[in-house]
Amino acid sequence: MSAAQPDERLDPSPDFLVLGAQKAGTSWLHARLREQPGFWLPADKDDEYFSYPGASPPADFHARFAAAPAATRIGDACASYFWTTGHSEANPGFARDLPGTIDAALGPDAKYIVLLRDPIERALSAYLHHIAFGSLDPATPLLEAPEALGLVEIGRYGHHLEAWLDRVGEERLCVLPAPGERPPCEVLDRAVRFLGGGRAEAPDDDAPVFEGTPRRRDHAGVWAPVGAPGLADASGPRVESGGRHWVRVVDPATLDALAAELAPDRARLRRQLARAGVEADWVERWIGPGRTAIR
Repeated sequence: MSAAQPDERLDPSPDFLVLGAQKAGTSWLHARLREQPGFWLPADKDDEYFSYPGASPPADFHARFAAAPAATRIGDACASYFWTTGHSEANPGFARDLPGTIDAALGPDAKYIVLLRDPIERALSAYLHHIAFGSLDPATPLLEAPEALGLVEIGRYGHHLEAWLDRVGEERLCVLPAPGERPPCEVLDRAVRFLGGGRAEAPDDDAPVFEGTPRRRDHAGVWAPVGAPGLADASGPRVESGGRHWVRVVDPATLDALAAELAPDRARLRRQLARAGVEADWVERWIGPGRTAIR
């Protein structure tokens, strides 16, 4: 075998990862970074190589990046990588130390991006996502969903950020608002600058990659269109609004209970954001004083 040429990559690995959080714009950022000059990411995402140790061989992981041209920033995205507590008894195959496992594999120069979204809105989006794709029965209340789905746990952002910051430090981890929390062009530009790519080119499309199930939220709970994916036989209360029929998928008591469940993480999240040097006025809109579950 001839010696490798200087511009050839041996066992290529990503220079950066978009870690999640799930349902916070990971697919959008993955798609937009693929459009940026000097960046290369595989067409697919959510490979979960590190999330489930031993499930696939290292050669398969490295093969994902073999087509990357020389002198490009190689990246990947997987929404489960931010979930540091996925090793609960309900999900025993999940990695017990994702930050440690990933950092050891990618080395001290790898960078990481986390996108955050209002954790209650994130949980609602994930709940409807699993219903739409058949991994959750619509008759199952949100707070009774299997722990392995992480509907609540993934939203404990302070806990997960602390674990990642403890491992990789503040210089290699960038916390960004999900598109929608801030203008998408701003989010993309901050991501590209953090990764050393200069000013980002304007994205071709600001729309989410996955629109998700439409919903409306009021004093009476959360509503989704009758007949939406997975909801054809939903049995909750129904109303008509805006020329559409809606079925209630989450009641007000569940929203209040979800807010109470996530509330203890707020102080930890504030500490970790301050530690990371993040000026997050967008976070204060959903963890600020007096915020309730109903809006």
